[in-house]
Amino acid sequence: MAAPRNQKLRHENFLTDMTPLVTIYTPVYNGQKHIGKCIESILNQTYRNIQYLIIDDCSTDNTPDIIRSYDDPRIEYVRRNQNKGFPYCEDMMHLMRGDFITTVGHDDRFYKSRIENLLNSFMINPKIVAAFDKGELIDEDENVINEIDKPECFGLIKTIQSPWRNRFEALVFSFSGNAVMSNPLYSMDVFRSVSENGNLSSKKYRAYCHDAFIAYSLLSNKNVELIDKVQYKFMIRNEGLSNNSSRLVKTLPKWFQLMSEMRIKLSIEEIFPQIHDCDSQEEENRLRAEAHLYLATLMAQNDGYHHNLSIIESDIEKAISYDHLSPKAWEKLSQIRIRLAERYFASCKDCMHIAWSLSPHEVMLQNQLKELYSDANKEITFHQIPKEEISNSEFRHQTQWSTLNESVPMQLLDSQKTNGDLSKENCGRYKQFDKSLLRPIILSSYFPPHHLNSDDEMIEKIYRGFLRQKVPIRVLVSNYIAESYSKFEYEPIPEPGIYRELKSEVEPNHKQNGSNILLDNTNKTKRLIAKFNPNVIFFWDLKQFTKAFKVEINSLGITCLTKKELLATVNIEKIDQSEQIQKLLDLMKL
Repeated sequence: MAAPRNQKLRHENFLTDMTPLVTIYTPVYNGQKHIGKCIESILNQTYRNIQYLIIDDCSTDNTPDIIRSYDDPRIEYVRRNQNKGFPYCEDMMHLMRGDFITTVGHDDRFYKSRIENLLNSFMINPKIVAAFDKGELIDEDENVINEIDKPECFGLIKTIQSPWRNRFEALVFSFSGNAVMSNPLYSMDVFRSVSENGNLSSKKYRAYCHDAFIAYSLLSNKNVELIDKVQYKFMIRNEGLSNNSSRLVKTLPKWFQLMSEMRIKLSIEEIFPQIHDCDSQEEENRLRAEAHLYLATLMAQNDGYHHNLSIIESDIEKAISYDHLSPKAWEKLSQIRIRLAERYFASCKDCMHIAWSLSPHEVMLQNQLKELYSDANKEITFHQIPKEEISNSEFRHQTQWSTLNESVPMQLLDSQKTNGDLSKENCGRYKQFDKSLLRPIILSSYFPPHHLNSDDEMIEKIYRGFLRQKVPIRVLVSNYIAESYSKFEYEPIPEPGIYRELKSEVEPNHKQNGSNILLDNTNKTKRLIAKFNPNVIFFWDLKQFTKAFKVEINSLGITCLTKKELLATVNIEKIDQSEQIQKLLDLMKL
């Protein structure tokens, strides 16, 4: 995909002209009902220098007459000699003259300024190769569809309105199986490369899910811009894919096959580059464990167990190798193995016992495990497994499904490095963090991506600024997830130094009273303090803690600052500058 050294991509040369040609193409078959409004949305674009290429796959209705009724030289209508049944094909590549390209379904619509806004990203940064945005779902009467009125359309809504904020988040969410965006604007060079010159049928699964394949390929490239703005309308028709069970049955396995290919291809560091921001080996191991488990959880959604089982299991095993006392990982592993076969229940039972042993006071987890086992018509009496036995690698090896079923071996992620290799590789990087000057902990009820208010954004600016200054930092926040995020069935993406462990009083269905929540949060904070050894704590939200606790912290020689004191001392917009760090150090001395 990359241009040869010292050679510019084609679109970089045309950007100096400021009026590059954009090819928009529409594949259509029997689209008489909707093709007219689609054409009008393209011809009415504020950016005028376009080639509108319409490929007709031998329509038998009035589609040709409707297209020819538009007298605009920018429209180039081509009718195939025979019906081919798929939109991306080598027979159209020679017709595309644009420096940039995007596609629009014959029943979809572009907002008036969409092309101008997307193209502006290339003008600002000529190095990018693609620009994505968001869309909204509409029905055949042009009504906007939401997940409440039509829950059966939730998968598509999740696809075009996923709550990503940047390329890295979009790439992570794409492993949920239905969060790959479509219709990006990208350079012709890149289009020819990722689409194999339009011939995506060389691998059959790519022809079935061409949008997903192209999106995965683009999101794997670092030079991609994402615009958090709705700029197109995607129509779901009564006879569309989600309502055609036979096509859906054919497509879903291909989609999961593509997901597996991309997971094997990409290392965990490429999917979660924030791993490189960890300030210690211990913190990196924690983050790697969470990252592997996060991916496994995403890939298990939407019936993923049946298609990506070995990949999911491999990620869970990897998570356990970094944190062998993770109850979440063991619980997920027991869920995976419950879905295998009756004869492997011995393995499932071991995993459940371990998950229970690590969280003896988590009533909800206990009930979940019992429910899992009862679903399999089994009764279970949990017994405590000593932590030292859980740590034994031989014991873990005995619970691996792959060792019990050699005919279906677990597909290992070859791109993953061993823990020992990582330890040797990262010794130098950890030295970049100056651990002698500032070691802050931020205590708060909320932290992005909650999207609650400007306070949350300020906390994130402080956090990002400290990371850029190589300041070791921990942020202890509640495990509450706002509706604007949780409705997509996602949890916050793992980040270095972010611990989402505090219980929030706004949590739905919590059974603890206020005093129990306060005690639990205080104990968790004390454990992090003992582990991290901070010299300053920012109490962003004091509702979670008593004044007596603050006095106790001061007695340990740790400076305590409130949000008001912090904001009066530093300029949040310049928090990543060294002079702002020095202001904090001076305040601590006082």
